[in-house]
Amino acid sequence: AEGILNMNITEISSISLPQNTISFGTVEITQTYDSYPSQFFVIKNDGNTIVDIEVNATNPFLGSNCTSLPCTAYQVKVGANETAPYPSCSPNPTKETYVNMPGSSPSLLINNFNFVDNDDSANIYIKYVVPSDEPPGSKSSTVTFWAKSAGSYSCN
Repeated sequence: AEGILNMNITEISSISLPQNTISFGTVEITQTYDSYPSQFFVIKNDGNTIVDIEVNATNPFLGSNCTSLPCTAYQVKVGANETAPYPSCSPNPTKETYVNMPGSSPSLLINNFNFVDNDDSANIYIKYVVPSDEPPGSKSSTVTFWAKSAGSYSCN
């Protein structure tokens, strides 16, 4: 005799930032600062499905060179943390070279981010140039990552 077992596994989209701070310390105007390769956020796909990752941030600058995001003074890119956390996708590739950090509207950072263990983490790097007319004082930016259902962006 045989029986049949039926089940439905719920899709879970879940991400985390096990490494969630980048600190540049004391900086100078007009100088370029790049967190690559020593400092980075680590983003992890904790769910059970492939997701697309979007990013946006608050503007840390008051100077006229970067009055709103995106601007060339504040940039972001992705680097592999493990073997193959994302495929090469066209026409919407993962941002593996620096692009301007989005402001109020998030945009694609990682296309088809894997969930399989040992392939489910990526490093996120930040690069910026302190505007020449930036006033002194403490600066910070909140960087937000969004998980969207895979397929939000085509991946051929």
